[in-house]
Amino acid sequence: MQIYFWYQKLKTRKDTPDTGALQKRADFVHAFMLGFDVADAIALLRLDDLYIESFEIKDVKTLKGEHVSRAIGRLSGKGGKTNFAIENSTKTRIVLVDPRIHILGLLQISGLLGILCAALFWVLQQGKFIQN
Repeated sequence: MQIYFWYQKLKTRKDTPDTGALQKRADFVHAFMLGFDVADAIALLRLDDLYIESFEIKDVKTLKGEHVSRAIGRLSGKGGKTNFAIENSTKTRIVLVDPRIHILGLLQISGLLGILCAALFWVLQQGKFIQN
């Protein structure tokens, strides 16, 4: 069994005008590896206010077995309806990876969105969430 390690060196040059360019590149690669689209990851390069917030379902509520899948289903909704409604109304992007949720957006909005996702896990029904 052969294991290959692929890595990319990111470094700045002497004539790089922005000192934060290296951090922006690292954020771009990190966002892409988390599962965001390339266009969304490029938005990290262009805008300074965008952040990625990640949390696990078990951080919000202790769930086991089928209940974890049910919580993810509540967040995504039937055919992705709830997920798209949240993304369009808050101008954020959400990636659901089995027990983890990654939110790309403004810092204030992504913090509020984490609270709303927690409300979906706890009690709120999808129909009531979309109406409000």
